[in-house]
Amino acid sequence: MGRNFVAFDFALGARLTRWKYGEDELIGVFGSDPVEHGFYIMAPWAGRVSKNSITWAGQTKEFQCNYRDFALHGFVLNTPPDSVSIEQSADSITVVTTHDINGWLGPLVVEARWHIYADSIVTTLRAKTSSSEPVPVLMGWHPWFRNHLGEGRNLSVDLGHAEIAVREGTLPTGQLVHVTNSDGPFDDAFKISKNTVTLRWGSDLALRVTSSHEWFVIFSELEDFTCVEPQNGPPNVFEHSMGCQTYTATQDEPLELRAEWSFI
Repeated sequence: MGRNFVAFDFALGARLTRWKYGEDELIGVFGSDPVEHGFYIMAPWAGRVSKNSITWAGQTKEFQCNYRDFALHGFVLNTPPDSVSIEQSADSITVVTTHDINGWLGPLVVEARWHIYADSIVTTLRAKTSSSEPVPVLMGWHPWFRNHLGEGRNLSVDLGHAEIAVREGTLPTGQLVHVTNSDGPFDDAFKISKNTVTLRWGSDLALRVTSSHEWFVIFSELEDFTCVEPQNGPPNVFEHSMGCQTYTATQDEPLELRAEWSFI
């Protein structure tokens, strides 16, 4: 669509395997594991959870490790969706997938929408439940952005005014402190005051990521890739809410996360 070109792998979690804008390939491959490449959905949890288990309403669920010593990023990232639809209009392409979540803390269906325009992509995750009780959900998007797009075009990430979730080991403690761009590299959760992070490759390409929620995870510890992940809460939110109150879906109120990825 216009200068925007994307390719999906529906068998592997309905992820983007390519995102090309003009002549620039934005998404890369760090490794062969499903965690390590593309642009994928994280649901019904994102990141790590304490002891690879979650306790909710007196119920404890333990999860198998899928990446090193961690149960990471939920059930969707490497499983085919239950349905796929694609529509095209004069100014956009819309891809919609649904994912029935089994083995969670209540019945859950996650719908993912990709609206692809000439100079932006709008992504929406919507979690719905048939349960009479609230069902917890932490969901988000996980793109592997390339750090280098050519000579002099190296990635920088502008967090604006942000607070970082203090970690003990790999998980947040519940405490927040102010942070600046220069404090990295990061493998951390951030509370972003304007819900916006801006990526710049040199002086000629910038991507603004604006989310409906204030939480992002930034992973910038690698030489060649950076992950900028809008989420509806911090990792391990089920243990430390950190003031985040929007992480349950009910029959009457589905939970929604919307992110706009706009070239500026």
